[in-house]
Amino acid sequence: MRPVLLAALSGLLVLSSQNASAECYVCDDLVVLDRQAATCFLEKFDSFAAASSQADGKRIEFDTTSCMDPDAEKSRGGLSLMPTIGGMANAAPKAKARYTLDDQTATCLKGLLETYDGPFDPDAQFDLSKNCP
Repeated sequence: MRPVLLAALSGLLVLSSQNASAECYVCDDLVVLDRQAATCFLEKFDSFAAASSQADGKRIEFDTTSCMDPDAEKSRGGLSLMPTIGGMANAAPKAKARYTLDDQTATCLKGLLETYDGPFDPDAQFDLSKNCP
């Protein structure tokens, strides 16, 4: 009985290590973009994909600050309101300045953005772990 169990466990270990090498552990599962960043991602996707194909890790680094117009008016940075107790637990995720995506999820995000017809109010969330197989 023990040799069969040991063989089964070692087979599972080999399979899981093969799957683990294909996954990207540093890639983002949730992407939050405003309309400007989404448009920028679509416009610059080919250059991101070209840079990714030349890199060893086959990952796309998308920096949303590369999309900002340097001549655009910047906010003056006033004080934000203090969160209420328990208010942070239900707060929506905020957009990040930089996202790391593997080739497949980046292509999937491109497809999601091309077909997205919902509001960007002020931004939209894309759950890549749920929407990208």
